[in-house]
Amino acid sequence: MYRSVVEGVEEAIFVVGVESGGVFRFITSNPAHEHATGLSREQLAGATPDEILPPDAAAHVKRQYRACLQAGRAIRYHETLDLPAGRGHWHTTLTPIRDESGDFALIAGVAVRLEEERKDEA
Repeated sequence: MYRSVVEGVEEAIFVVGVESGGVFRFITSNPAHEHATGLSREQLAGATPDEILPPDAAAHVKRQYRACLQAGRAIRYHETLDLPAGRGHWHTTLTPIRDESGDFALIAGVAVRLEEERKDEA
């Protein structure tokens, strides 16, 4: 049931694994994320930002992931990223998730492409 919710929402949803040594590895995304970014789940699954994103975008998202972990709570921000689907302006929320031992294990992300909001308002 939860999968149908994640699959059906219009917001781009993605999950990033947090590994030792500060390595971030994409786990999954929903269809809205695939459409908005031009990156398929198959491309993302198991890849690090450096392996799948242009260098500037990879550096940016890793900074944001580190900021999220450092804050220890959800962070929200606006960003502009150049991705395979083109340049996009996003309002992104990152939420750190701890494992049973209390260590950060995942980051759940939700991103809304701002151009879509502007089109809806017009």
